[in-house]
Amino acid sequence: MRISVVIPSYNAGHVLGRAVVSVLRQALAAEIIVVDDGSTDDTGEVINYLLHEHGDLHGRLRYVKQANAGPGAARNHGARIARGEWVALLDADDYWYGGKLERQTAFMHRFPRAAVYFAGVDLEDGAGRRSRRLPPVHGPVTWEMLTRENLVPSPTPLVHRETFLDVGGFDEVRRLAEDWDLWLRLAERGPLMAQREALACYLDSETGLHRDPRMLEGSWAVLCASLSRMRSRELRPGVADRAFANLLRDESYSLLRAGRPGESLRVGMRAVRHDRRQLPAVARIAVRAALDGVVAA
Repeated sequence: MRISVVIPSYNAGHVLGRAVVSVLRQALAAEIIVVDDGSTDDTGEVINYLLHEHGDLHGRLRYVKQANAGPGAARNHGARIARGEWVALLDADDYWYGGKLERQTAFMHRFPRAAVYFAGVDLEDGAGRRSRRLPPVHGPVTWEMLTRENLVPSPTPLVHRETFLDVGGFDEVRRLAEDWDLWLRLAERGPLMAQREALACYLDSETGLHRDPRMLEGSWAVLCASLSRMRSRELRPGVADRAFANLLRDESYSLLRAGRPGESLRVGMRAVRHDRRQLPAVARIAVRAALDGVVAA
């Protein structure tokens, strides 16, 4: 089984080395493809340094540069030129733990015939604080489960290359929630496989795209598109409402953390109108918003 690791990088020379070395230290050898998405920093020099310092990278590391087109386009480029049967995705600012590939391939033998395998991560913020995010199950993740939340952490997917290319890879027009869009399209064909252990570290940056205030709009469009594609199938009652409610609830929490309690409550009440099961969560948001208001006063 041959694996190609695709690392998109845009002005990430200061962290790229850590990502590459984390792949180099895996128990299983893999091709490494760094796709430089039009960087203007010292990324090229970092690649030369890595090749000089790590002799075993020669013949394994491929460095390609393209005009800036976004992370989805960079990942697609890497997948198209990959020589492996499987493509592992890793962003330049994240890194893998030792044995990540070995543990994932062992998991694949236990749960064969899926097109995507993924695992949990440790989230690290800018202050070095960590929290763990694990999939809710150890085994199949269905399309319906995925509509409620993007469960696939970006440093962990192992994707069958032909299937990835067959569905068109990442939508290069989308710049927000494009990863969730891909996992939903793949899940429409069959379950993804989740491994309930942390195999990588994800840098949860305050300036990351997931913090973009337009994320709700982008996620909403992705969810609507997937529901539209699946409407010919017999869906259980309430699937769409529950999916939209979860999305609104998460946005409500984000607005609260951003210090916008009024907007947070308005979005939270929209979540309740879609699915009354969100009421306890929105009640907690309301209490937190009230307490924050008291403290601010």
